[in-house]
Amino acid sequence: MQFMASRSWGKRQWLGLATAAIALGLSPSAQAMPPTSVIPPHLPNLRISVYQESGNCPRLLGLWAWERKYEGGTEYTVIPDTLTIGGPATFAGASDRGIEYTAPLQSRYASCVGETLEQPERYYHARFQNGQVTFRVDFTALPSGLYSEITHLNVVEARPYVRWAVVD
Repeated sequence: MQFMASRSWGKRQWLGLATAAIALGLSPSAQAMPPTSVIPPHLPNLRISVYQESGNCPRLLGLWAWERKYEGGTEYTVIPDTLTIGGPATFAGASDRGIEYTAPLQSRYASCVGETLEQPERYYHARFQNGQVTFRVDFTALPSGLYSEITHLNVVEARPYVRWAVVD
């Protein structure tokens, strides 16, 4: 995975990694885990267009996305609706550059090679190839000078779940 390129990590990145480890249940504390049923009852509130390079691709990827502003920063939550186009998602990796999940595509989209187009929520990106979709939250898209921290990582109802914060 080219996206997960290694870099030297500073104190803040290790703090973010420790937070991710807690969220993944690598600590006895389960407080960092989100509820197991957080999928909103309505359709996704954000739809990202998919650019088709070849094969049969879905036209859109739906996301449930919301943010909560607080003094000094913003907390973001995103749940891509990968089940409408594929199978159960799995956590692929996290670094100071971002978070990735993968899911197998449904057979009708297995030939898809493409990616989501640039959108206002430029932190969210999906790549379709080799019969799977890779969903990424991309911290490199943040303006310089901002600090990001992963607060929750999980797979909820077979979909990726990411909560992350940006501090000024």
